Order: sequence, then C-alpha cells, then structure tokens
Amino acid sequence: MGKRYLPAIFFFSSLCFLFFTILVSHHLFNRFDLVTTIDVQSDLPHRFDLLLSVLSLLGSFEVCTLILLCVIFCFIRQKKWIIPTFFFYGLGTAIEYVGKTFIQHPGPPAQFFRYDISILFPSSFIHTLHSYPSGHSFRALFIFSTVLFATWMYKHIRLNAFALGFLLIYLILMLFSRVSLGEHWTSDVIGGLFLGISLSSLNALLIGTWYSTKKRSR
Repeated sequence: MGKRYLPAIFFFSSLCFLFFTILVSHHLFNRFDLVTTIDVQSDLPHRFDLLLSVLSLLGSFEVCTLILLCVIFCFIRQKKWIIPTFFFYGLGTAIEYVGKTFIQHPGPPAQFFRYDISILFPSSFIHTLHSYPSGHSFRALFIFSTVLFATWMYKHIRLNAFALGFLLIYLILMLFSRVSLGEHWTSDVIGGLFLGISLSSLNALLIGTWYSTKKRSR
C-alpha cells in the first residue's frame, strides 16, 4: 500500500464516521451496546481488571501525547510531521469533546464500571454528559495508523513483525478494555476507530502531498 490509497482511506473512514454518528444519535445501537457489555463482562474474570486498568491509564490524553512525541522524534524522525500531526490529534480531541457534549448517548451505568486503579490524570476530571466517541479508541488508532502510514510512505522506515505485533496487541487490548471496564459502549469504540483512521490518514495525505510538491520543485 502507498500514498495513492490515502485519499480513499480518508474519504471512506470519514463517511463511515459521519454515518455511524448519525445512527448513534438516533439510539439505534442501545440494545446492541448493552448486550455486548453484559456478554464481555460476564466472560471476563475480575482478575484481569487491574491489567486492563493499567492499559486504560496508558491510553489517557497525557500519556498518548508523550507516546506520539516519541513516535515522531524516535521512529519517523521527520520534523515536518510535528505540527500537522498534533493539529489533527488536537482536532480529534476537540471532535471527541463536542460529540460527548452534544450527542445524546449516555455512557454505561455505574454498575458496569470496573476500573481498578486509584491513579488518575487531570484529563480524567474533565466530565461530559455523554460517551460518544471513545477518546481512548481515537488516540490508540491515531497512533497506530500514524506509525503504519509513515512506514508505507518512507522506504528508510522499517517495522519488523515483532513491533507490528506488539502495536496490534496494544490496539486490540485498548479497544477491548473500553467495554470490559465499563467505561464505554461498543458503539463509542467503533466511532473512535473511524475518527482515528480518518484524521490520521488525512494527516499522512497532506504531509505526503507537501513532501512530493517540495521534491518536484527542487
């Protein structure tokens, strides 16, 4: 896969996010969300709550911001990624806040809550009325996609099978923890995924276009 697929990825994921958001706002997934949460929590022993809670803490805005900085400076090592990447990262956070404020989609009731750590970062104290989309899901997918897109765009960047497997497991467990800990519904997670892939692909598309234009002008 190369840069030529980025526009299609962006438009498809953006349309999916908009369409899915409309469906969520009309409460079409309420039963699906409830049944999924009950099934997941019924099958998952409480002894895994601590591990998944640690993962939830690592998915906070503060930690993910540091991870994204490390990705740019240590993995991509391209300064031109800094400003646009954090612009779209911030834009996604703003969209998350708007969605959680205005889309009528209350989060799981307190009886589903299984977060098992007393440590909280400042972002945890920012409360909104609703839960769509999941910020943890958006951030995890944004970071994961940024790494993949950079790997596809630059020949000097290599991602071995072990690193790719680690990132994939991190992403899957992060998404799973949203539901298993009772912090989000499954629909919140799906919305966060679409938002993350949409903004990360747009980021890579704009950077790739700028890079190609600058290269041709030399």
